[in-house]
Amino acid sequence: RLEKMETALIKKNEDKEELYHNAQIELAAMNTKFLNERAQVETLQSKLTDSEEALLKEKKETERLEKLFDQDLLQKVMSLESQLKDSEKVQEQLTKDNKWLEKENEELTSQNDHMETTIKENEDKLKIKEELYHNAQIELAATNTKFLNERAQVETLQSKLTDSEEALLKEKKETED
Repeated sequence: RLEKMETALIKKNEDKEELYHNAQIELAAMNTKFLNERAQVETLQSKLTDSEEALLKEKKETERLEKLFDQDLLQKVMSLESQLKDSEKVQEQLTKDNKWLEKENEELTSQNDHMETTIKENEDKLKIKEELYHNAQIELAATNTKFLNERAQVETLQSKLTDSEEALLKEKKETED
Protein backbone atom coordinates (compact mmCIF):
# COMPACT_ATOMS: atom_id res chain seq x y z
CA ARG A 1 0.00 0.00 0.00
CA LEU A 2 2.87 2.40 0.84
CA GLU A 3 4.49 1.55 -2.49
CA LYS A 4 1.25 2.38 -4.35
CA MET A 5 1.07 5.73 -2.57
CA GLU A 6 4.74 6.38 -3.34
CA THR A 7 4.20 5.41 -7.00
CA ALA A 8 1.13 7.68 -7.16
CA LEU A 9 3.12 10.55 -5.62
CA ILE A 10 5.99 10.00 -8.05
CA LYS A 11 3.53 9.97 -10.97
CA LYS A 12 1.86 13.12 -9.61
CA ASN A 13 5.27 14.84 -9.28
CA GLU A 14 6.21 13.78 -12.83
CA ASP A 15 2.91 15.19 -14.13
CA LYS A 16 3.53 18.46 -12.31
CA GLU A 17 7.11 18.61 -13.59
CA GLU A 18 5.82 18.04 -17.13
CA LEU A 19 3.27 20.86 -16.66
CA TYR A 20 6.06 23.06 -15.29
CA HIS A 21 8.29 22.18 -18.27
CA ASN A 22 5.43 22.90 -20.72
CA ALA A 23 4.75 26.23 -19.00
CA GLN A 24 8.46 27.13 -19.37
CA ILE A 25 8.35 26.30 -23.10
CA GLU A 26 5.18 28.37 -23.54
CA LEU A 27 6.77 31.25 -21.60
CA ALA A 28 9.88 31.11 -23.82
CA ALA A 29 7.65 31.19 -26.93
CA MET A 30 5.68 34.15 -25.56
CA ASN A 31 8.94 35.97 -24.73
CA THR A 32 10.18 35.39 -28.30
CA LYS A 33 6.87 36.65 -29.67
CA PHE A 34 7.09 39.66 -27.33
CA LEU A 35 10.61 40.47 -28.59
CA ASN A 36 9.44 40.18 -32.21
CA GLU A 37 6.49 42.49 -31.50
CA ARG A 38 8.82 44.98 -29.83
CA ALA A 39 11.11 44.90 -32.89
CA GLN A 40 8.07 45.58 -35.09
CA VAL A 41 7.07 48.52 -32.88
CA GLU A 42 10.59 49.95 -33.11
CA THR A 43 10.58 49.51 -36.90
CA LEU A 44 7.20 51.26 -37.16
CA GLN A 45 8.42 54.08 -34.92
CA SER A 46 11.46 54.50 -37.18
CA LYS A 47 9.24 54.53 -40.29
CA LEU A 48 6.97 57.06 -38.61
CA THR A 49 9.95 59.33 -37.84
CA ASP A 50 11.19 58.98 -41.44
CA SER A 51 7.71 59.85 -42.75
CA GLU A 52 7.51 62.91 -40.52
CA GLU A 53 10.92 64.12 -41.69
CA ALA A 54 10.05 63.53 -45.35
CA LEU A 55 6.75 65.33 -44.86
CA LEU A 56 8.49 68.39 -43.35
CA LYS A 57 11.09 68.38 -46.11
CA GLU A 58 8.39 68.20 -48.80
CA LYS A 59 6.44 71.01 -47.14
CA LYS A 60 9.53 73.28 -46.99
CA GLU A 61 10.31 72.54 -50.64
CA THR A 62 6.75 73.43 -51.64
CA GLU A 63 6.94 76.72 -49.72
CA ARG A 64 10.32 77.52 -51.31
CA LEU A 65 8.94 76.86 -54.81
CA GLU A 66 5.89 79.04 -54.14
CA LYS A 67 8.14 81.94 -53.01
CA LEU A 68 10.38 81.54 -56.05
CA PHE A 69 7.37 81.45 -58.32
CA ASP A 70 5.91 84.65 -56.79
CA GLN A 71 9.25 86.52 -56.98
CA ASP A 72 9.94 85.39 -60.55
CA LEU A 73 6.46 86.32 -61.69
CA LEU A 74 6.64 89.75 -60.03
CA GLN A 75 10.00 90.51 -61.65
CA LYS A 76 8.77 89.50 -65.09
CA VAL A 77 5.54 91.52 -64.76
CA MET A 78 7.51 94.63 -63.75
CA SER A 79 9.85 94.13 -66.68
CA LEU A 80 6.94 93.80 -69.09
CA GLU A 81 5.33 97.01 -67.83
CA SER A 82 8.54 98.95 -68.35
CA GLN A 83 8.98 97.60 -71.87
CA LEU A 84 5.37 98.37 -72.73
CA LYS A 85 5.81 102.05 -71.76
CA ASP A 86 8.91 102.32 -73.94
CA SER A 87 7.12 100.71 -76.87
CA GLU A 88 4.30 103.29 -76.78
CA LYS A 89 6.76 106.07 -77.81
CA VAL A 90 7.40 104.67 -81.25
CA GLN A 91 4.73 103.01 -83.41
CA GLU A 92 7.19 100.83 -85.22
CA GLN A 93 8.73 99.75 -81.92
CA LEU A 94 5.22 99.03 -80.65
CA THR A 95 4.66 96.33 -83.26
CA LYS A 96 7.97 94.65 -82.44
CA ASP A 97 7.36 94.90 -78.70
CA ASN A 98 3.87 93.43 -79.05
CA LYS A 99 5.28 90.36 -80.74
CA TRP A 100 7.96 90.09 -78.07
CA LEU A 101 5.36 90.50 -75.33
CA GLU A 102 3.23 87.74 -76.80
CA LYS A 103 6.20 85.36 -76.73
CA GLU A 104 7.11 86.42 -73.21
CA ASN A 105 3.50 85.97 -72.11
CA GLU A 106 3.42 82.47 -73.58
CA GLU A 107 6.64 81.66 -71.76
CA LEU A 108 5.22 83.03 -68.51
CA THR A 109 2.03 81.04 -69.02
CA SER A 110 4.07 77.95 -69.72
CA GLN A 111 6.21 78.58 -66.65
CA ASN A 112 3.11 79.36 -64.63
CA ASP A 113 1.47 76.11 -65.80
CA HIS A 114 4.65 74.21 -65.02
CA MET A 115 4.94 75.78 -61.56
CA GLU A 116 1.27 75.12 -60.84
CA THR A 117 1.71 71.52 -61.96
CA THR A 118 4.79 71.18 -59.75
CA ILE A 119 2.95 72.70 -56.79
CA LYS A 120 -0.06 70.42 -57.43
CA GLU A 121 2.25 67.38 -57.62
CA ASN A 122 3.96 68.42 -54.39
CA GLU A 123 0.59 68.91 -52.72
CA ASP A 124 -0.52 65.47 -53.93
CA LYS A 125 2.71 63.95 -52.61
CA LEU A 126 2.18 65.78 -49.34
CA LYS A 127 -1.37 64.38 -49.06
CA ILE A 128 -0.09 60.85 -49.73
CA LYS A 129 2.64 61.24 -47.14
CA GLU A 130 0.16 62.62 -44.64
CA GLU A 131 -2.06 59.59 -45.30
CA LEU A 132 0.91 57.24 -44.90
CA TYR A 133 1.80 59.03 -41.69
CA HIS A 134 -1.79 58.66 -40.45
CA ASN A 135 -1.84 54.95 -41.41
CA ALA A 136 1.50 54.42 -39.66
CA GLN A 137 0.05 56.02 -36.52
CA ILE A 138 -2.96 53.68 -36.67
CA GLU A 139 -0.71 50.66 -37.25
CA LEU A 140 1.54 51.73 -34.38
CA ALA A 141 -1.47 52.08 -32.06
CA ALA A 142 -2.68 48.60 -33.07
CA THR A 143 0.78 47.12 -32.52
CA ASN A 144 1.03 48.83 -29.13
CA THR A 145 -2.35 47.39 -28.15
CA LYS A 146 -1.24 43.94 -29.32
CA PHE A 147 2.02 44.39 -27.41
CA LEU A 148 0.11 45.28 -24.22
CA ASN A 149 -2.14 42.24 -24.67
CA GLU A 150 0.88 39.98 -25.21
CA ARG A 151 2.56 41.43 -22.14
CA ALA A 152 -0.59 40.74 -20.09
CA GLN A 153 -0.55 37.13 -21.36
CA VAL A 154 3.13 36.79 -20.43
CA GLU A 155 2.43 38.16 -16.96
CA THR A 156 -0.48 35.72 -16.55
CA LEU A 157 1.75 32.83 -17.64
CA GLN A 158 4.50 33.98 -15.28
CA SER A 159 1.97 34.10 -12.45
CA LYS A 160 0.75 30.59 -13.35
CA LEU A 161 4.36 29.40 -13.52
CA THR A 162 5.08 30.86 -10.09
CA ASP A 163 1.93 29.20 -8.71
CA SER A 164 3.01 25.88 -10.29
CA GLU A 165 6.49 26.20 -8.80
CA GLU A 166 5.07 26.94 -5.36
CA ALA A 167 2.64 24.03 -5.63
CA LEU A 168 5.47 21.75 -6.79
CA LEU A 169 7.69 22.80 -3.89
CA LYS A 170 4.82 22.33 -1.46
CA GLU A 171 4.09 18.89 -2.93
CA LYS A 172 7.79 18.01 -2.79
CA LYS A 173 7.98 18.99 0.88
CA GLU A 174 4.87 16.93 1.66
CA THR A 175 6.39 14.01 -0.21
CA GLU A 176 9.66 14.33 1.71
CA ASP A 177 7.81 14.59 5.02
